[in-house]
Amino acid sequence: MASEQNVPLPASAPAEIVTQPESVRRLLFTAVGWLLLAELTSGFPVGFVIGALKAAHFQNASLGHPISITVMTWLAGCALLIGVRQRAAIVGHGNRRAGVGDSPIRRWWLLVVLALLAATWAFMAAAAWHGAFPQWVSAWRGQSVWTFIAYIAATVILAPLAEELFFRGWLWTGLRQHWRVFPTALVSCGFWLIVHMERGILVPILLIPVAVMLGFARHFCGLRAAMVVHAVYNFVGDLVLITLVTST
Repeated sequence: MASEQNVPLPASAPAEIVTQPESVRRLLFTAVGWLLLAELTSGFPVGFVIGALKAAHFQNASLGHPISITVMTWLAGCALLIGVRQRAAIVGHGNRRAGVGDSPIRRWWLLVVLALLAATWAFMAAAAWHGAFPQWVSAWRGQSVWTFIAYIAATVILAPLAEELFFRGWLWTGLRQHWRVFPTALVSCGFWLIVHMERGILVPILLIPVAVMLGFARHFCGLRAAMVVHAVYNFVGDLVLITLVTST
């Protein structure tokens, strides 16, 4: 008789792992935390350097200086990308592309329409901004070509990539696991408008139509389309700035 100890036991079926999506409260608090961290990462080191320069009697150093703005844009964008890398893996349950909702562009015709609308509004908004604050154009006069190149690269490449992956990437994807499209777009685009209040209330007001376009692009065309619309808007705004700076 075979010993009972030698009788093979049936393998038990592995328990199904059910991964629950993060709560809305956790998503929003995490987004606020990363935005504050990006603000500190960009503002604190630049502010420290400016304070040191003023102590050394460089009175032109300020947070509004073109070089300061360029450096802070780069630092903030890199901080957001680090946040996206972490949060996309969590929202996508290990799949970062799923965590940001990355997919091929759909409805190319709508993307073209939105890009044209964004370019038109960028021209009007930039003209209104520079007309209301001529000192912004004056601050850029005399800057080196490398400063312009670094600024354009930050605003046309880095900012659309980082901001769209953050606001309409992992945050949009996480909220869509709980909400319908409209509240998701309202909250994610609202967060995007709030972070642009550092230069005054006029900036987010001018960006409201852009937020609507980006929400439409994200929902109907995909995340990559939102990046394209964002880049087109910033590029046209930069062209207006360069035109005004170089004009006599």
